[in-house]
Amino acid sequence: MKKKEILIKLVPLICTLLLAGSAGAQEPNPCKTGGQTCYFGVEMNDVLYGYSVETYCNGILNGKQVRYEYSDVVIKMSLLGADMDAGFKCKYTIDPVTRRALQIEMDVINGESVVTTITTITGDTARFSSPTSGVNKTILVDSDVIFA
Repeated sequence: MKKKEILIKLVPLICTLLLAGSAGAQEPNPCKTGGQTCYFGVEMNDVLYGYSVETYCNGILNGKQVRYEYSDVVIKMSLLGADMDAGFKCKYTIDPVTRRALQIEMDVINGESVVTTITTITGDTARFSSPTSGVNKTILVDSDVIFA
């Protein structure tokens, strides 16, 4: 009987936690529902190997106007006779006034493995982190450094 009472109390708690966790989840592409979209082919030696979808839009981050640039690059290739997909997913958050990057999130995709990096730029400081590898670094950068 006690197990049932505990289970009855835990179910609403678990449901609340799951709903709260999914409420904060964001789509990786902030421009998915608007903005400008451009399509490009990826070629090497006049052979089409993949494609790129670039989207651009304006948004608000922490109460400030920002410009988002999102790239999804897919490269189709063959490695030792086996098909393999590779590519990149990049999201740039840019200050529209200074045109400087505020944050760069990048996923490098190689087959089934994905390496994620996040660089946040504040003033003269860039903070690099990789949740995949656990690496965290902070470096000072001059104002003439361009992040691309």
